[in-house]
Amino acid sequence: MAKSPAHAAPLSVALVLLALLACKGGDKPTGAPASASAQPAAAAPTSSPDIAAEKLGTFVCKEIKDDACVGATEQFPLDAPVVHVSYKTATIPKNGDVFKMLWIAEDVGKAAKPNTVIATLEKKVADLPDFGVKNYVVHTQLSKPTAGWPEGKYRVEIKLGDTLVSTARFQMASD
Repeated sequence: MAKSPAHAAPLSVALVLLALLACKGGDKPTGAPASASAQPAAAAPTSSPDIAAEKLGTFVCKEIKDDACVGATEQFPLDAPVVHVSYKTATIPKNGDVFKMLWIAEDVGKAAKPNTVIATLEKKVADLPDFGVKNYVVHTQLSKPTAGWPEGKYRVEIKLGDTLVSTARFQMASD
């Protein structure tokens, strides 16, 4: 006897939830799904409407090139392989400071409870010169879960130590 689509729905939701939980990291990045990097900002690349990291702030984008956020957007298709976040600040951290990036599924329906942390990454500031640095950039990224992105709203909180310094929001939606 064939099962009706109503019987398949709980299994689909369970698989998506398992994928989300599998992507949840500890205090440090593990595996390839998520990563973070930080460094003093390089000279600004040539101006382009697609490059957002020339400005101070936090940007969600399709890729990072030459230390810049390319293809800044707040909406991604469900098949997006990676979501990048770039945070550029004029407030220069000290060597030894730690940036923490929390990837949060804000509202993804039945795939996860609201505001579920799906990955946490840390980046320790190191090798920062004592002078001449005007900006500081932190990048983080999260790869598509094995079962795909659940449709819905997400955010990335960027903290310096325990202080929230920026938040970026984006949505995963069907085209």
